[in-house]
Amino acid sequence: MTHIINYIFIIYLVIWPAIFNLILPIDGAGRIYVIYAILIFILNISNKKFRKILYDTPVKIWAIWVFYVSISWHIKDSYNPTEANDFLFICNYIILPFIALWITTYEATRNTKSISMVAFFSFLIFSLLGLLLQNNGENLTRGGELLGNSLPLNALCLFFISSFCCTNRWIKEKTLWFILFIAICAILMVSTRKAFVGIIIIVFFYLYGKYRLNKPQNIFILLFCILLGYLIFDYILNNTMLGERLHTIQDEGENFNESNIQILNILGDRAFFYINGWDLFITSPITGIGLRNFQPIAGAPFPIHSELIVQLCETGLIGSLLYLAFNLKIVNNILLSQKDSTNKLSNLVNIAWMLAYFIISMTTWTYQFPRYFIVLGLIIGFTYNNLKHENTSSY
Repeated sequence: MTHIINYIFIIYLVIWPAIFNLILPIDGAGRIYVIYAILIFILNISNKKFRKILYDTPVKIWAIWVFYVSISWHIKDSYNPTEANDFLFICNYIILPFIALWITTYEATRNTKSISMVAFFSFLIFSLLGLLLQNNGENLTRGGELLGNSLPLNALCLFFISSFCCTNRWIKEKTLWFILFIAICAILMVSTRKAFVGIIIIVFFYLYGKYRLNKPQNIFILLFCILLGYLIFDYILNNTMLGERLHTIQDEGENFNESNIQILNILGDRAFFYINGWDLFITSPITGIGLRNFQPIAGAPFPIHSELIVQLCETGLIGSLLYLAFNLKIVNNILLSQKDSTNKLSNLVNIAWMLAYFIISMTTWTYQFPRYFIVLGLIIGFTYNNLKHENTSSY
């Protein structure tokens, strides 16, 4: 029964933001999230395996990050941009994603297929709601204003989970390509560049892993896929708002890049956050200026649109090193798990996600969104089982 409640919790975390923004705008303060998270903790804490997951290195590192940032947020009198009180802000924006990571990792170690399919259908429902209940942009304007970038980024998560499930034969490949179509539609609706790049990365790694060049027919399949991909990319580049936004990255970078570092131009309008974030980091390099404090201190209209600069500027070297250790440990576990020949394609797709996640982190913040930690929880739980199996087999 507890596992069913855990599944419902993951479903709620994924789908409720779409329902709230598109259908039923209640509980804007997020009290239900907090109540449900407390219930989940009470129901699971007596389980030895659930407690043991907390000591798995990636989960443990992020738990330390959550504790550190929560304390730092209070000490530095950090800015609360919401109408909720400080307690609800900490719970919903810092602790809740960690609970999502913990629960997903635990369920993935118990039954990876079940939690993966729960996540698959949850993200699919979110994506369909976003596509069906929002307006498309007209005359080369961006659509999907109610969900904004949440739609294409959730669709990217959906496509990764679909790829992961397909490599484990839990869904058919034709389902994967149907999901790719949905993800592309979601990305085109909102014209989100980072999600588009993420999709390309995952597709490339999936095709590379499946169609190795050790068979002659695979060469022709790959050439066909490359040609088809090029034609689709060329069409998008020249006929959509997404293509228009890709063309303007360099110009945006030149407008917002006030430094002499030309490479920052590739970040477009995000260059502003890198330059000003670095300047504020220098003022408090060890502990940072405090989570969310960039906006009021820099007088910026938006929070930092880069997880990398969020960590450096707002959490300092302490938070940044924890963030780096968390991600590197996940990558290390994937590489160690890659030694199991039966899971090579799955782990290749996992590596693709980590690369796509890094690209996303360059141009948006990620720490407050459970969707990324649900995906990371699947990967951590999957590699945890593989490594445990390898260690057991070695005796």
